[in-house]
Amino acid sequence: MVLPNKHSLKAQIISLFRRKPRLTAADIHTSLKNEYTLQAVYKELRSLLAEGIVQKIGTSWTLNAAWIVQLQALSSQLSATYFRTTDVVPSLSERGKQSWSFKNLLDLDDYWGHILLYLLRTGETKTLLSWNPHLWFNVFHTETEDRFFQSVRLLGGKAYTIIGSDCFLNRWATAFLKKNNVTHSFAPGPFYDQMDFYFNVIGNYIVTVRLNKETDKKLQVLFKATKGIENLDIAQFSDLLMKRGQGRITLELNPQKAVKLRKQFSAYFGEDFI
Repeated sequence: MVLPNKHSLKAQIISLFRRKPRLTAADIHTSLKNEYTLQAVYKELRSLLAEGIVQKIGTSWTLNAAWIVQLQALSSQLSATYFRTTDVVPSLSERGKQSWSFKNLLDLDDYWGHILLYLLRTGETKTLLSWNPHLWFNVFHTETEDRFFQSVRLLGGKAYTIIGSDCFLNRWATAFLKKNNVTHSFAPGPFYDQMDFYFNVIGNYIVTVRLNKETDKKLQVLFKATKGIENLDIAQFSDLLMKRGQGRITLELNPQKAVKLRKQFSAYFGEDFI
């Protein structure tokens, strides 16, 4: 086991060692706010000991240095593989554009975030600019979006978003943006009349997302019609995202276009992105 599921007791115990290198079982039990019994904490510590992740020193426990070194080595190898080659996101120096099609919008959202993190990790620019007509991914795909913005922060990135519609669901989703320190504002803005596609700018790269016309129209109707979370048609929403949704992601290297878009964001937010 490299890392357990983040919601598991094992993951929570490992996380506690980030703040303090040595802990007793009682310390761990208290830090977890007694959500688990002391017996359960001891059981997981013994399991972590058997796996070589922790070691016991008297009555205290600490992470095993060998496991930390191995984890660092694995992380370095993964970084070298995924961020120093063109296998994950192709080089666009000669092609100009690269596109991917998806039948499921949740799969599209996963790869969308993957591309953006790759660009933030490999490029000099750490500013993510976004135009999002509707925040469907924040309403329905929140765990994935949380991981994405946690990664943006770990990379030293800063996110700015213009939202295309000041409707209830978009307002409701902004609580998620605030939690993740995303600077956001609502249209009207420079792209208020471009409600049929989404895009991001990172440096000289532009990532554009288009949904098929039927899916996009139904999402717009659903967002406009929903006046409160209690009357959101969850079945229709999930069906749109998981069954009928089709979309396309296009990655483009276009310095001239990127400069123009950054100027539009800069004028809107009063920040210098150029």
